[in-house]
Amino acid sequence: MERVELEFDAATAVHVAGREWHPSQSFEPQDNGSVLMRLDVSVDVPLQRWVLAFGAGVRVVSPQQLADDVRDELGKARLNYRPQPMFDMLSMTLTDSVARSLASPIAPRRGRAS
Repeated sequence: MERVELEFDAATAVHVAGREWHPSQSFEPQDNGSVLMRLDVSVDVPLQRWVLAFGAGVRVVSPQQLADDVRDELGKARLNYRPQPMFDMLSMTLTDSVARSLASPIAPRRGRAS
């Protein structure tokens, strides 16, 4: 078990603070309407996924490794939403006639014999 601290923004705090997520949880309301949640849990992939489910509404305060793992996962997820080019030059296929002409050997040039 490890102490985990999560800060939920004001909009998310109203949905999080009124619910029991874990027997060890405690909440500390902040002046700006956010809430600091503390719990003693296993820091594992299910916890990481749970934190990620809150999107931008949560920030991992500690432990640092969990914060790093969540940040890395968000970076990977962001790649799924990058703009795609209108066409991909590498995936274009040549028409049959162009492909045949490229495949045929080029006849050597005949020059004047000296």
